[in-house]
Amino acid sequence: MTISTFSPIHQLGLTGILSLVLSLTACAGHDAAAKDQNIVETNLIQGVQNMFDEIYESGTPVRFEQIDVSNFVLSHLPLGTPRENIEQIFNSIKSSKTVASTKDTLVVRDNRGQAMLDPDARSVVITFSFDQNKNLQSIEAVHMKNQ
Repeated sequence: MTISTFSPIHQLGLTGILSLVLSLTACAGHDAAAKDQNIVETNLIQGVQNMFDEIYESGTPVRFEQIDVSNFVLSHLPLGTPRENIEQIFNSIKSSKTVASTKDTLVVRDNRGQAMLDPDARSVVITFSFDQNKNLQSIEAVHMKNQ
């Protein structure tokens, strides 16, 4: 006596199996893409935090001096970066806040310390300008004493 076994895979047929494999692959690809996006965002946030560390370590402004640090910012946020990415990054950094936002510009201020409590309180103010496609067109960044 021969016992024939049919598994659910046999009942699906070749078309059903192919469809199932493609669905599973698509799900895995979506999860991988989401993980990759999270890794990229985490790396960008860490990169911007490192950028602020570099700026604050590069020197201390004296009195009302404002030091141009645009090159530091451009090395971590290249021209063409989408506005949405920049907003997400700076919203994730606790010491930073958006102080002005228009259609074409975004002004972010990062504060290290408070002027009344910290004798070395300093700020970095970054003005981002965007093109009509909402991509980064130019940067103006200054490092100054927190006043």
